[in-house]
Amino acid sequence: MVIPMYNVQKQIIDLLISLAEIMFEQLQVEILFIDDGSTDNTLRVVNDFMNETGHQRLREYSTIVTGPNRGLSGARNKGLEIAKGEYVWFVDSDDVLRTRAVNQVVLPLIKTKKYDFIQIGYQRFTNLPIKLPDKTIKVREIESKNLFHDLAVGEIENFAWGHIVKKSLMKSFQFFPENRAYEDVATTYRLIESAKHAAVISGVVYLYRYRQGSITSTADVNKITDLYWAVDRIKESASLDISDFGKDNWSLFISRMLMVIYIEMIRSRNQETINIFDRKLRKEICNMKVRKPPIKYKIKYALLSLGLLRSAFEIKDKIDGRK
Repeated sequence: MVIPMYNVQKQIIDLLISLAEIMFEQLQVEILFIDDGSTDNTLRVVNDFMNETGHQRLREYSTIVTGPNRGLSGARNKGLEIAKGEYVWFVDSDDVLRTRAVNQVVLPLIKTKKYDFIQIGYQRFTNLPIKLPDKTIKVREIESKNLFHDLAVGEIENFAWGHIVKKSLMKSFQFFPENRAYEDVATTYRLIESAKHAAVISGVVYLYRYRQGSITSTADVNKITDLYWAVDRIKESASLDISDFGKDNWSLFISRMLMVIYIEMIRSRNQETINIFDRKLRKEICNMKVRKPPIKYKIKYALLSLGLLRSAFEIKDKIDGRK
């Protein structure tokens, strides 16, 4: 388990509390806290928590690594370089694990060593506690092509913390691209391409904290440019289609990611960003030939072609309480 940390002194305690209740001895789990040059008291919070009575088990399985700031990708890559385990799970330091699900489902599934890619269910939250759906957590096998289709239509997302993979898959290419935002967009589909045996855990395993100011809640020219860069990498893979995912699936995925860029641009409320990307994105999205898109994307495409998508999301964000 690789946990990059940067200036999360107020949030990381929630993750630490959930980690302290996980039965790591089931698999001899290795927890790597990678401090990415924090300038606040993040390191002190982690050390103080581990030194408290009752947290000896967490301390026993944990290693804290410090270094200069390299960004999220750099911290993840550092953890990947030194990780000794067969599997790797990148957990964000401001998020929370659902302890019972990890103990009863995730760890036993990893122990079988049957799968090289395990997709996990999650739920967004802003503050704890939250009410979780009362659903039985289930595991199902899935072919890589079908998993990629789920990614293409948005049934699963690109988040690096959303899957547990064999380390050998990550090392089959150049890790996470550094000095770029949205780095997981450029890696998740490649992991699915490389996976031979995959599984999906339905039900909430992971709690993802939405924070104003995080990479995924803000967008400027540089971040939109990085997201465009990731989509260009997807287009390159689509032209090769080494895993035989099919033209329709690739078109779905590319068009969805272009729509993601457009929506991020809208939500940035950054006029410079809008001036640069608006016309280019609308033209590219409307020129995409997509067969049988999901109904929610048909609606977005229709709103876009009518010039109403921007207004629709501004209204939606006001209703949802986004600033």
